[in-house]
Amino acid sequence: MRKNIFLFVLTFVSVLLMAACGNSNEQTSVQTEDNESNSDNEYYIGWSVLSTESDFLSQMTEKLQNSFKERGIKFDVASADFNPTKQIEQIENFISLGVDEIIVMAVDPSSLTDVLQKAHDQGVKVVAFSQKTSVYDKFFGANEIETGKAQAEMAADWVESTFPDAEPGSVEVAIFEYRDKPIAAERSDGLAKITEFSDKVKVVETVGVDSTTEGGQAAAENLFLTKPNVKAILSYNSDTAMGVNAYVSSINSRVEDKSQFATFGVDFNPSVADAIAKSANNESVMRGTIVLGGSLDETVKVMVDGGLEVLEGNVEVVDDYAELTKVTLDNLDQVQ
Repeated sequence: MRKNIFLFVLTFVSVLLMAACGNSNEQTSVQTEDNESNSDNEYYIGWSVLSTESDFLSQMTEKLQNSFKERGIKFDVASADFNPTKQIEQIENFISLGVDEIIVMAVDPSSLTDVLQKAHDQGVKVVAFSQKTSVYDKFFGANEIETGKAQAEMAADWVESTFPDAEPGSVEVAIFEYRDKPIAAERSDGLAKITEFSDKVKVVETVGVDSTTEGGQAAAENLFLTKPNVKAILSYNSDTAMGVNAYVSSINSRVEDKSQFATFGVDFNPSVADAIAKSANNESVMRGTIVLGGSLDETVKVMVDGGLEVLEGNVEVVDDYAELTKVTLDNLDQVQ
């Protein structure tokens, strides 16, 4: 299995999926480009992407296009603009154009079942990226249950270290979960596994949050009105955790001893790194996060290589999951 893939991509895609709230009514279109062939193959690949409006996804699309072009492969792009209906129409268009493979970053995986089955029935290969679809030949992304469990284990380790003499079930923790999408629910299920890693832990509250910094801060403030003895909050992502950190660091915080409080997240960026660093002297209570994989260039290479493996019938690993790395104060310098 390939390792060290998808860090920034998965982080960015998760944010985009949660932020997208409207559908575009623009006409379905496919961007085509004449490719100068550098090989004898005649493969034709369609890339169905969430959107090409953002700088990041535009950059990713350009890198994919250039990489496939260098290998002599025709590569067309269809931007769904976060509209599930538009994405279905664009995939239908790819099928009619005679593509050999569709790489899809689904707006709503459940909406694509019929059209991707149609593609499969006509011999078109399907590569799912970031979110699993019901039909695919290969998937690139994160194992969300394991992602949640990795954070839960990290939080349990902190509890064991901070409260070594605590009685079973005496350390209260809360979970800030997000369940609006299947992959989010899987991660949230993983967070709930914390009691399997420490018998000292008791989950006293599970709160649904909107997975933003503001959402985390508001949820933390509300939580402490009724659960003042909570010692740790497991957060769906690092945005939520940073919101918890903002509340605990505020003048209105009900957390008196910050050395005995922690929050944890998923995703990594400079602000998160700074917050973890500041936890050394309890200026921050952000004690750790989960990192998924490596750089954009690595991701593009893996997607290109994997897409060709599917076309050539050489798939060894169908579900290619990103490596999970627990980042705490102890190994922060090695990750940055």
